[in-house]
Amino acid sequence: MKSWHYIFLISFFSYFTNSQDVNFQKTLDTVQKLRKLSTLETLDLGTRLKYAQEASQLSYKTKVDSTILLSDRNRLTVHLKKLDHKMIYDLSKKNLKLATKLNDSIAILRSYIALGYSFMKNSINIDSSYHYYLKALNISKKLNNKLETVFILNNISILTRNKEDYANSEKACIEGINILKTLPKNDQNLDYLVSFLLHSGLNAKYLKQFDKALNIYNEALLVNKDLKNINSCKSCYTYNEENYLFLNVNIAEVYRKKKKFKKAISIYKELLNKNRNFSKDSMLIKDPLTYSAIANNMAYCLFLSKNKDTTQIKLLFNEAYKISDSLNALYEIVAGGNDMAEFYQSINKKDSALILSKRSFKIGRKIKEFQEVSRSLMLLSKLEEGEKGKQYLYEHIKLNDSLLQVERASRNKFARIKFETDNYIAETKKLTSQNAFTFLIILMSLFVLVLFYIIRVQISKNQELAFIGKQQKANKRIYDLLLNQQSKIEETRLAERHNIGEALNDGILNKLSGSRLGLEFLALEDNAVIQDRYHTYITELQNVEKEIRDISHNLKNEGLYDDSNYIKLIEDYLNKHKKDHLLQYTIKSTTLINWQNINDDLKVNIFRIIQEVANGIKKHKTSDTLTVNISLTPEECLILNIHTNLGWSTKQINQSRRVKNIKTIVKNSNGTIHMESTYKKETVLSINLQLN
Repeated sequence: MKSWHYIFLISFFSYFTNSQDVNFQKTLDTVQKLRKLSTLETLDLGTRLKYAQEASQLSYKTKVDSTILLSDRNRLTVHLKKLDHKMIYDLSKKNLKLATKLNDSIAILRSYIALGYSFMKNSINIDSSYHYYLKALNISKKLNNKLETVFILNNISILTRNKEDYANSEKACIEGINILKTLPKNDQNLDYLVSFLLHSGLNAKYLKQFDKALNIYNEALLVNKDLKNINSCKSCYTYNEENYLFLNVNIAEVYRKKKKFKKAISIYKELLNKNRNFSKDSMLIKDPLTYSAIANNMAYCLFLSKNKDTTQIKLLFNEAYKISDSLNALYEIVAGGNDMAEFYQSINKKDSALILSKRSFKIGRKIKEFQEVSRSLMLLSKLEEGEKGKQYLYEHIKLNDSLLQVERASRNKFARIKFETDNYIAETKKLTSQNAFTFLIILMSLFVLVLFYIIRVQISKNQELAFIGKQQKANKRIYDLLLNQQSKIEETRLAERHNIGEALNDGILNKLSGSRLGLEFLALEDNAVIQDRYHTYITELQNVEKEIRDISHNLKNEGLYDDSNYIKLIEDYLNKHKKDHLLQYTIKSTTLINWQNINDDLKVNIFRIIQEVANGIKKHKTSDTLTVNISLTPEECLILNIHTNLGWSTKQINQSRRVKNIKTIVKNSNGTIHMESTYKKETVLSINLQLN
């Protein structure tokens, strides 16, 4: 009945475990399907995010960290496309913690990149973005992940340029370009190369190295020609068109800075007329903000070139400003407002200029675009008269001083972040080296200790083997001495028997022969009675002579060594104990055993086992009987059974030196021992010894 219960329980738990495995696999399959759905470009971002969130929720139910991390990373990708910076930060922090726990270097790298991106659009926390990108950069270099390194360097060049740290921005560009030279010339790498050249040109422009900037932009245009017309995920243009547009806008900007206004205006006009994707009608539909920037820049160049067609300039400025205002493009409103204010000031429309300058000043402060705020203050100082104008001028000077300090502080801050990051990396490398060195020392110490231990164990084994060898020699010597002693005793006995035989043969037998001869003389008498008695005596005497002769011959011819000598040796040893301690012993040995063919070591070991038992009896004085039975199995195995009424406790057996000695003897003889003991009653030893 119990067995059926066990079978039922085993079956139940097996079914339960299998069910759990099946359910777990189904959950994993569902998670993978949801992840795949969330990556489909044909779906809108809201639907994709829904699938990604469902995959993430199911993953948490599995309680498998690696599955959770993969799902959350997939979810983060969708949030990155939605530009949800708050969620990007929160998810990246969570992913970083889990990736660190799993020691997943790639996941740690992507988490740092996402954290850097989450702060990139916020000018206040731009240093945090730089901090995370530096950490990501060090990991990507360590992993030799060149594509990730290029991406990070591209963003670092943007960050540092925005903080007017042009030296570090240029350094990032050069490093990125050098890495790209080692990579295949595919569309992705070519687009990165154009991006680096664009940033490098911007650095040169801000540093007023205009000719260098133009050379860099022209080089970028040549690279861009090899780029295929693949749609950009960031805009309505292909990568080729997008790069072409921004490169030409920046080239026109450089010519404006060089005061080559006609060249700048011709580039703008060519840009709007060359490609139908950049035409006014097309751009007003799909990219109105870029068109407003081009229209504003064109109007500003016309104004700076002292073009007399103020109506056209006014139309372009107003068109650009209205588009920016309708799109609530605050930077474009501020910059375009300042450009228009300059224009209106030049044509003596101070009221319009004042309204535009004040609005640019207000919005500029709000969005912290302090370069344009400085321009607004300068314009207001010129437009306002008296103390009010002076106040605006003082504020302009104060802001410019502050901007210089902020610029220096930003450079120092970035330098400090880089220094601290480099220090952290150097310290980490140092600690890693120290840990590796410490580990190596510990490993070597352990190796030395283990080696010392092995040597010591080997020495102990060698000593033990040497001791066993000496002990075996000593035992053999003892056994030989016992055999010699027994041989001498036997020789003495044999000599005595030989003397007795000779005495019988030479003395008594001769006398009997003489008596018989004397009686034979009676045969000469002719008496029938005497004759009968004579023959009777003669026959008896002959028989006696024969018996004496046989005894004499047997006494002389019996061998010195026979199978009973070894057993006799044991009996003689036990006889001493019998006399001293009243020990009653019995020794039985099968006649099948040929002791002369058994090696001396085994005979010595058997003798020593019996010796240890007898000495134990002698010590404890609690036993008076000992039975030894020696037999031979068909498998050529010698069985030694020893029985005594000396009973040991378990504690005595474990602690007994004699028991340990017996076990050691048996082990050295490649035998086995079985011991049963009843306290104060009896002990039975069953020992199997192999003859070969």
